[in-house]
Amino acid sequence: MGSRSELLDKTNTSCGGRNFEQSCSFCSQLNSSRENDPSFRSWKRKRVAYRKKARRDHVHVVAPSEWLAREAEQSALFSGVPINCIPHGLDHTLFRPRDVQHERRKISIPEGQKVALFVAHSSTDPRKGFGILSEALARLQFDDVTLISIGRNAPTVPEGLSHVHVGYVDEDQRLSVLYSMADVFIIPSLQEAFGQTVIEAMACGTPVVGFDAGGIPNMVRPGETGWLAETGNVRSLVKPSSPRLGVTGSEGAWGGGAGKVVEEEYTLERQAQQYKALYESILEQQ
Repeated sequence: MGSRSELLDKTNTSCGGRNFEQSCSFCSQLNSSRENDPSFRSWKRKRVAYRKKARRDHVHVVAPSEWLAREAEQSALFSGVPINCIPHGLDHTLFRPRDVQHERRKISIPEGQKVALFVAHSSTDPRKGFGILSEALARLQFDDVTLISIGRNAPTVPEGLSHVHVGYVDEDQRLSVLYSMADVFIIPSLQEAFGQTVIEAMACGTPVVGFDAGGIPNMVRPGETGWLAETGNVRSLVKPSSPRLGVTGSEGAWGGGAGKVVEEEYTLERQAQQYKALYESILEQQ
């Protein structure tokens, strides 16, 4: 037990609700004004099933980030159930720094142009924060930056900003080239259960600017792998982005340790080792 979508559903964190701490009712996602609504009835069925399974099968819950683990700990459904944090890993032989000159020419990015990268399945999802990023980029006001976006739909960008939307990319090698091309990967998400795109960018040697939200601060370490901004604050997002994009007079410290952190903490081998250790500890208790 412990997939990202499952935990988000059970804790109701995806819409900002906190009813999950006691039970589920008056569900904002259902526009419900009733206590005995479908969310409450579903919660009661889950509570019975989970408690029965927990007693019988020594259930442990695994979350991919410390934030999601804390949210799960607050859930009435998971009261008394051990909560563990095991981050997702990736194949660092696929996600690694790449030669990007051919791809730059392919998508018509001029020599010397700085690149900021945004990745989201849907840029219109308010949790992904593209509106905040758009306002931040508008405030930077310089000509030698191109925004590359990856996802199902092309976002609307500030007038005058050079923008290349490459669409949805499901091939890891090309993704790693696009990450490698960026001078900075910006993730303005207001909520992330983990943030797989963060470790993908880091593995390709690209520093990350993101909000101090969800699982992002587990990976983004100021001055080492990138920089954290105050969640939802446009000005806070602009300041750390500026040095990587070459804004004159900008301030900020940057480290080159992004790839090293991934190799030490976020490989598939590391993830497997942590699960193996958890399984062994559970078996020892039986």
